Amino acid sequence: MVAQSSKREIAGDSSRTRPELPRRVDQMRILTWFQCHLTLVTLVVSVIVGAIVSGRELSSTGADDPVERQLGHIEVLILALPATAILLAITAALVRRGFAVAFPLVILCELAVLVDVGLALRAGVVLSIVTLLLVILGAWIVSNLVRREVWAFLLRSSRTSAN
Repeated sequence: MVAQSSKREIAGDSSRTRPELPRRVDQMRILTWFQCHLTLVTLVVSVIVGAIVSGRELSSTGADDPVERQLGHIEVLILALPATAILLAITAALVRRGFAVAFPLVILCELAVLVDVGLALRAGVVLSIVTLLLVILGAWIVSNLVRREVWAFLLRSSRTSAN
């Protein structure tokens, strides 16, 4: 009762408070937001590394130049990371609202994060702690996704919104 009254005081109006999410669903949503922010940190570091690499003196103008190849990989990574961050943010918002479409989006997000990690490793932008956190968070999100509690919430929410 105390928790409900404090929420109403903060919100100001009892009709505007959001219903509580199941524990695993809320955990998955928060981890998705955290993964989104880590992706943005990786983007900032990639831009810095790209600026450092592009400032190097190019030894030759051939396509076999390792600096040119690394710069090309960094450019692809810089294009892929914002798209993944946007997808993660949209997915976290849809999970909060309980849409069933969030399930395939979570899987798509985790595949995109794995692709980004592979691109980062190929480009030489190795942030061992950030990369390890992205992979661990991805595994944690997928393990929450297959829980019965999450399935029940997403399916129940989509059925009630359809009526």
